[in-house]
Order: sequence, then C-alpha cells, then structure tokens
Amino acid sequence: SGLRPNPEFGYFGDFGHDRSFGEHGVYWNREFVRGGKLELSQAVVCREIQVAEQELEMERLRVLTDTRAQFYELLVLQRRLEIAQQFVLLSEQAVAISQQLFDAEEIAELALLQAKLQARNTNVVVLQAETQLQGAANRLAALVGLSESEMIRAEGVVEPAGEALQFESLLGQLLLASPE
Repeated sequence: SGLRPNPEFGYFGDFGHDRSFGEHGVYWNREFVRGGKLELSQAVVCREIQVAEQELEMERLRVLTDTRAQFYELLVLQRRLEIAQQFVLLSEQAVAISQQLFDAEEIAELALLQAKLQARNTNVVVLQAETQLQGAANRLAALVGLSESEMIRAEGVVEPAGEALQFESLLGQLLLASPE
C-alpha cells in the first residue's frame, strides 16, 4: 500500500554447556525497496500468460490431431467391416454353389469343405472388424466427450482422392522393367 516494510531488529543467544557463555549476537534486517518492481512483476506475469497461451494452443492442436486421426481410423474400420460383410455373402454363395456341385458329383468333398472353411473364416473376420470398430468408436467418443453407449458413425470417403491407377499401364511398366 505504498509503505516501506518495517526493519527487523533482534537478539539471539545460546548459553553454552556447563554454565559457560555460548554464542550471542544481534541482527538487523531490512528490505530495500528499489524502483521498477511493478514493471518487472508485470513482465513476469505477461510472460506467464504467454506460456499458458502457448500451452493451451499446443493442447488444442494435440486434441484436434488426435480427433482427426481417430475419425479416419473409424472411417477405415467401417469400410473394412462393409467389405468383410460382402465377403461373407460371397463365401455363403460359394458354399451353396459348392454344395450343388458336390450333390451333382462335379467336385470332390474336399472342395466343399474348403468352401465351408472359407465361409467360417470370413465370419471371424467380420467379428474382428466389429470389435475393432466398436473400440475405435469408443475412443472417438471419449475424445469428443460423448458417452460410450452412443454409437458413432463416421461419414466420409476412404478412397484416396486423386488419379485412379490404370492397371494396363502399370502392368506394362512392370513387365518392361522386370528382369524376367
């Protein structure tokens, strides 16, 4: 409040052992107020504010990056599940056709069993994709502050934007560059 701090003045003493004199003394302490402390204090506070703002911006960018990465992971896993479900339909059709061919004695039983095994394997792939998709949805929900019970569906395009690869030209380049 504009007043200078009071000085401190004191005495210290210690009586020694066996009634001998120990150490004794006096002390005097005073804080000397110099000019410019307000400016220094304000500069320190301004620097602390700048550091806090930088940390806030870094955290904001970190959360934004994590959210984007999790969104694209969810988008890719959704597409993977769709493709796996299409494989299940195809493998079920393959089993039905293999069964018809086996009944007509056109293929061996081994071919029918292989088709059935492939159908079971595609069902396992679907279960794995569903589990991974649920985990990704839960992680994204946690990042954006939603409850895990709310199912999140990402909307977007997984395929890369750009020129489609031409099979014929790539095959030609491969054959041209191949040593065989």
